Amino acid sequence: MTINKVILFFYLYTFMLFKKMYKKVQNMFFLTPIIQKHSKLKDYIHIQNEMFIKLCSQESYSSNINETIYDKDTYNELLKDSNNTLEPYWKSNILMDTLYRDDDVPVLTVMYYDIYKQGFGYIADDNKLSYKALNAMAMKYVKTFHCMDFYFDEKSLTNNNKELPLLKSVFLDDDKKEKTNTTDTNNDDVFAKLKPKNTVNNKEKNYLKNKFIYCGKLLDFNLLKKPKINTTYNNDFKNIFGEVLSYKDYKNMKY
Repeated sequence: MTINKVILFFYLYTFMLFKKMYKKVQNMFFLTPIIQKHSKLKDYIHIQNEMFIKLCSQESYSSNINETIYDKDTYNELLKDSNNTLEPYWKSNILMDTLYRDDDVPVLTVMYYDIYKQGFGYIADDNKLSYKALNAMAMKYVKTFHCMDFYFDEKSLTNNNKELPLLKSVFLDDDKKEKTNTTDTNNDDVFAKLKPKNTVNNKEKNYLKNKFIYCGKLLDFNLLKKPKINTTYNNDFKNIFGEVLSYKDYKNMKY
């Protein structure tokens, strides 16, 4: 027993001596231990990316999208009807989650899909959320509500051997394509419509992005109540010049 105690004391003494010497060497050469900053935003994006990879491995994950949306003519006709069921249905599919700004400040965020704007509407008290944060939440949204074909971030799809959804022929007109350069990895402007460069030798590929629409603060959150439109006199929607508009064009004026 006495020998074991002596050995134990020797090991403890050696350890303490080594620890003191190590600190002296650090101070002598101005060495400081590197502390890895824990980023909640990076963790959130990593989790959603992992789930999205599994989602892309499945053949179909859009069972909640009505078949009529895949037909361009039928889809446009539906949007002309102020009493259509598409708008209230997708506005009632609400995802609430805590997102993080680039400085890791938490932001409670509500997201839904805007069938008129063909993008993800979001409500938050702080509108300084980056595209990468919102895009991660969109990944979670399409998984939760089985609507993968609403997801248009081409770079994420390409990296997971997934093609753009069939809805590109319905949603993507030539004058509505939103693109981003591959070198712009930290683009935080979710509303930017970047035009491709007109240089002849431009070999960098441009990718389509998801569209995110900021819809105000949580205090004004009232998505479930569809505004009633007075139809006592007529069913026409007019602008300030008295021109008759379709319901779709009327809705586009509201933003």
